[in-house]
Amino acid sequence: VEYLLLAGDKARRAHLNDSAVGSFERALDRIEVMDEDAGDTWRREKEAAVREGFGDVRRLTGKQEEALSAYRASSELLTSSAIVDRARLHRKIGKSLQVLRRADEAFDAYDEAERALGPLEEGSGAAVVTEMVEVALERALLAYFMAPLEALDGLVEEACRLASTWGSPAQHANALHVRALTALRRDHYTADADTVHLARRAAAESIAISPAEVGMAGFIHGFALLWATRLDEAEVELETTLGRAQRVGDATLECRCLTYLTLVHRKRGDVEAVEERAAHTLSAARDAALPEYVAQGEANLAWAARRRGDAAEFEARAVRAWRLWQDLLPVPGPYVDLAWIAEWPRFALDLASGRVSDAEEHLRALVGPDRQPLPPALSSRITTFLAIDAHDAREEGLEEIAAAAEAHGYL
Repeated sequence: VEYLLLAGDKARRAHLNDSAVGSFERALDRIEVMDEDAGDTWRREKEAAVREGFGDVRRLTGKQEEALSAYRASSELLTSSAIVDRARLHRKIGKSLQVLRRADEAFDAYDEAERALGPLEEGSGAAVVTEMVEVALERALLAYFMAPLEALDGLVEEACRLASTWGSPAQHANALHVRALTALRRDHYTADADTVHLARRAAAESIAISPAEVGMAGFIHGFALLWATRLDEAEVELETTLGRAQRVGDATLECRCLTYLTLVHRKRGDVEAVEERAAHTLSAARDAALPEYVAQGEANLAWAARRRGDAAEFEARAVRAWRLWQDLLPVPGPYVDLAWIAEWPRFALDLASGRVSDAEEHLRALVGPDRQPLPPALSSRITTFLAIDAHDAREEGLEEIAAAAEAHGYL
């Protein structure tokens, strides 16, 4: 069992994920048939470690439900004195629940982790301090994805305060990542020079600490460059991060990189590249059960089908994308701001089908205060159109807006 646990951990650290899973599964088989003389405490300790390692691999490779089961089983095996181990497992449960978009349960898991650790004091051990900071950073990241801005700001400030006071260099870098994401969300995904600089600094600090583990930091830098409309630089960062995600088997990061690389090509008007990347996104997102990236894949393929003149495919994908996006809109977070990815194709479909009132409702949403700002000329054209109560040529005005949106790459 000891050998198999060590072999599994070594394979996991080397990102040999199938090999790691095989070692952990064989270790569990051995534990199951072990003689009771081996000692219950030793058996429970080893089984807990094996199940946690198994969960780590499953979480990385996009099998979140399997990861949750493994982490929960591991937690049940711990002794009452293993407070840091228990807190770490609750935190990992929270991370998997975040990916599954089960926000309330994820926040509860982070609360459980904090309760296991107790209050942070001057005399707290190093392991307790490190885990407490990690929990705060993960809670802030969860809030970025699924909490109102006012709640996000408070959690980010607390996490960054803890990281500044108690955190390791890696945690300092992670605090910068969270700050960069928060700035992007607060500004509705428009990135000024300060935000790009913050994202670049976070990536540089992460690389300095561990070049092989840059992962999310590289993505955030590329993501910020995308919203600064620095498309060539964004492509380089996202391609580099995609390569690493694929090498280590990080399913969630792979989907994120593919999705926003697709948007780089959509903004350039490159239909062939959009189709290639979006098809890959769909496959990866379905395998990892990530509906937000399935929705974006469908929306981008709808955009490409419209550009190619394939009306049937355009309609099918635009309908599917917007239906999937409806499940994302009730949750505060980036998918409200970025709803244009699916809403512009749906607007065009309604317009082409003669559903003028529905098309107008989409325009009202697209210029709403909770959405990513449109280019000033396009936004002004839409607001002027919507301000007029009666139109002699409503469809003609909507067609002009559609043409302007196409010129800006939205359609």
